[in-house]
Amino acid sequence: MTPHYSAGVGIGWLERGGCKVIANVRGGGEYGPKWHQAALKEKRFKAYEDVEAVAADVIKRGIAKPEKLAVIGGSNGGVMVGNM
Repeated sequence: MTPHYSAGVGIGWLERGGCKVIANVRGGGEYGPKWHQAALKEKRFKAYEDVEAVAADVIKRGIAKPEKLAVIGGSNGGVMVGNM
């Protein structure tokens, strides 16, 4: 996935300094069966590690402050967010 503008995020959000980062963590189907299987069952923690690594990098780069960082997810990603 390449960086792009999303009208759904909206100019108002961006003008206020907001940004949206999409983390395609292991366990999703975006990159084929190996990527999907890399975080299944006993390896589920790999998906959590990926989210934590992306959040840490966003903070390290100064894109977001820890107190302003939010995470959303749908389907199984929603379960993961609820556990984080």
